[in-house]
Amino acid sequence: RSSGAQRDEPRDVPTGSIGLPPMPPGAEREAIRLAVHRPDIARAALVPELFDHQTARAALDSLMSHDSLAEAVAAAPPELAEELTRLSVEELVVEPTDVLGRLATEVARVEMMELDREARASEDPLAYSEAISYVKVTLEELRRPHLESETVGELLDWLKLRRSEGHA
Repeated sequence: RSSGAQRDEPRDVPTGSIGLPPMPPGAEREAIRLAVHRPDIARAALVPELFDHQTARAALDSLMSHDSLAEAVAAAPPELAEELTRLSVEELVVEPTDVLGRLATEVARVEMMELDREARASEDPLAYSEAISYVKVTLEELRRPHLESETVGELLDWLKLRRSEGHA
């Protein structure tokens, strides 16, 4: 055969593969690591809608859909199982509140940009002032030392509600 014909042949793809890219370092990866090591905290604080990266979303969905990490890994497509396994052997070195605070900060910044965009396009931009003010004040609170878990929890609840309503 010619080399051109070989290029047109399908590549071997693992059974069940869904083509998920690896999670890059950052807040989403840290939050999934938290979910792997501390599912009790993750179940209360995290929902897939908080994640923009498709692999992080799929990982959290898998972890939340199963009773154990072993079950989640066994049921996951190969690349997701590999990512979950890798996270399970990586040590969780950051306090859970700090991990959640970092994720909340990143998601809130995205939401702030969306609120600003929506306000500029609105006939009534003042209707957005309360939400914009809340996010700005809360982001400022999250920058302080000795992060309060209540502040993080309240912001995550607000972000979950906003994302579940289809914003961002």
